Amino acid sequence: MIKVISIVLIVLTVFLFYGQFMQSRKVKTITDQLTTYLMEGKYDDFEEMIHDKDTVMDLSEYTICYLKFIKEILRDNKKKADWEFMRMDQIKATDKQVAAFCMKAMPYYVSCQDNERCEHCYRVIMGLEGYENVKKVTGRFYRIFILKDNSDKEELIKERENANPEEKELIEKMLKKIEQIENSRV
Repeated sequence: MIKVISIVLIVLTVFLFYGQFMQSRKVKTITDQLTTYLMEGKYDDFEEMIHDKDTVMDLSEYTICYLKFIKEILRDNKKKADWEFMRMDQIKATDKQVAAFCMKAMPYYVSCQDNERCEHCYRVIMGLEGYENVKKVTGRFYRIFILKDNSDKEELIKERENANPEEKELIEKMLKKIEQIENSRV
């Protein structure tokens, strides 16, 4: 009898893991398709899929809000991007998700010159436990683009030498902004 129960438990465990694996594959497939629609500018297809009952059932509220926020940035629709931004504050999300969202939102709001939302992102990120590298980048970004401070210049120049291509691109943008700040003071 114990042997039968053990076999049943093993089989149920295998089915459980298989079900979770299949669900995660389905979520990845849906997310990949939605991302493709965004990259290709197929916003009507994106809207149709994001509101599909299967998509709503399979994706987290965070993922749906994040993707809608990205869509509104790409469409340059600040009013709707603001709505998704405010909605994100109401959604239960992990610290990792919050950091990812704020790291995407902050540069967008800098470009819109919306300092209030930039400051909100800054405060949220600085309030997270851990995430020291994210805090370092956010702090620099905030000092340079919001406070118009050039105190990070020397450190950025040093870091540029050993940076990977993605980091180097961000460092170059920050250094360019510092140069603009310094030129405006002359």
